[in-house]
Parts: sequence; structure tokens; C-alpha cells
Amino acid sequence: MLKLCLISLIGLFFIIFFKGLKPEISLLVKLATVLLLAYFLLEGAENAITALFALSDTMGVDAVLLETLLKALGICILSQITANICKDCGETALSTGVEMAGRMAVLIMALPIASELIRMCLGWIKA
Repeated sequence: MLKLCLISLIGLFFIIFFKGLKPEISLLVKLATVLLLAYFLLEGAENAITALFALSDTMGVDAVLLETLLKALGICILSQITANICKDCGETALSTGVEMAGRMAVLIMALPIASELIRMCLGWIKA
């Protein structure tokens, strides 16, 4: 966590420094900082994802459901980061569009999960 905080603070320093000189470079530094943070977070998430899949195997949950949930989480994170960058650039309409597109993508991905949950509940009721 300390590494992520240091990357964020160093990125913030350069963003503020370049904002007055060249705003377009400030945006590139912001994007680079976010990508660097994402890289380190994904590097650490590998163990957690492996543990989740092992737990799903133990509980008898279909791995496709877990994959879908992880993809939906990724869509949420990416759309939120993109929307925040759009807001920082003053493009609130584009930001709202990105947020709405992310929500719709997650909703579409959630339909198979919802049907599987209903099927599981019906199986429990019948048992």
C-alpha cells in the first residue's frame, strides 16, 4: 500500500507541476500514473483471484459466474477511472456517458448471473 501511495503522490506532484506549464502533459502524466497504479494493483490481485477460484471450486459454484463477476468489477473500475479523467478535463457530458455505458455493460453481464441465482434458489426450494 505504501508503494501505491508514493506513486500517487509523485504523480500528483508532476500533475500539479505540469498543469501550469503544459496542461496536455499534465493529462498524460495523470494517465501514466493511473496505469502504473493499475499495474501494481493487478500484480497483487493474482493471489486473491486464485484464492477466489479455489473457494468457488470448494463451494461448487460455477467458475463462469466468478469470471463474469470479475469482468464486471473490471468494467466498473475502468469506467469510473475514465469518467473521473473526463471530469478532470471538464468533459462532464462525456463523463456521464462513460458512466452510463459502464452501468449498461455490467447490467448486460449480470443477466446470466441473475438467471443462475434464480435457478439455484428454485433448486433449494424444491429440495
